[in-house]
Amino acid sequence: GGKAVTKLVTPDERQGALFSLVSYVTGYKNSMKGVGYFVGAAIISADPTSGFVWSLALNLVIIGFCLPWTLMCLTNELGTAKSKNVTLRQVIFTGNENLNWLSLARLFLFGSRDMWFEVPLPFYLRSPPCPSVHVACQDPAVVCPEGTFCGFPNSTFAGMGVEGGLRYYDKSSAVERFAGETCEMVNRRSGCGGLGMDMHVVGIVLALYIIIYGQMQAFTPLLVLGPLKQSPPNKYVEMLWNSLMVLPPLLLGLFTLYDPAFEQDTNDVPHMTVVLLVGVTAFAIIFAINSSIHSYLVLR
Repeated sequence: GGKAVTKLVTPDERQGALFSLVSYVTGYKNSMKGVGYFVGAAIISADPTSGFVWSLALNLVIIGFCLPWTLMCLTNELGTAKSKNVTLRQVIFTGNENLNWLSLARLFLFGSRDMWFEVPLPFYLRSPPCPSVHVACQDPAVVCPEGTFCGFPNSTFAGMGVEGGLRYYDKSSAVERFAGETCEMVNRRSGCGGLGMDMHVVGIVLALYIIIYGQMQAFTPLLVLGPLKQSPPNKYVEMLWNSLMVLPPLLLGLFTLYDPAFEQDTNDVPHMTVVLLVGVTAFAIIFAINSSIHSYLVLR
């Protein structure tokens, strides 16, 4: 992969240059993922019905554009074993104790992000605030927030219109409203208590997180570890930054448990948004530093 190539083109005596190079490669790679989030969110927002298919099609076009360059410009020796093929046991247990421990630590490092970022965070951003649920909406002037629709209690959301005598709703429905209708959850299993963000805003938040993470990763040697005299890093530097990474999720958890703004009968959305964005940004920065150090130590 790209990280392995950085070691091939860097002399052993230039460990500082190797750290900078691997940080740039991995950082800008992740920033491009963030750009992909932007593009995907824009396409799906423009066409909610088939936007996902168009996003996949665009992805295939980009991959098809890159394939000829990889075939023509990369050497055939890249990615091939120099002596013999290795077994699965040799892949998992390399015989290098330091690498084995780093691999195990890397599992928990990325697990600390993926367990709450990949799926729970988008659901939380989309979930409507609890005080906005079950609010009377028979008045056409009432607009139900994201994640809810105007309908009778226990009714099911399925778009907007009338078909077979069954009425469908959405938050901007022009269908005649009736007394007794309230703002109901689109996805009842997801619960309420979130920020109620629009779909495209959620895409922007996730994209910005990944771009900030990628850029911080790319410039870790220059902006962080260099001024702190910690470049190139060693195991003690990694232990320090691993310990610091505990703080953002710990503080976010304490806020959600004990801050009155996060209580279901309150849900102070502006306050919750500020706390969440500050915590997520802090986590992204510290996680990026850890990721850069890990990538370097694995190659070293």
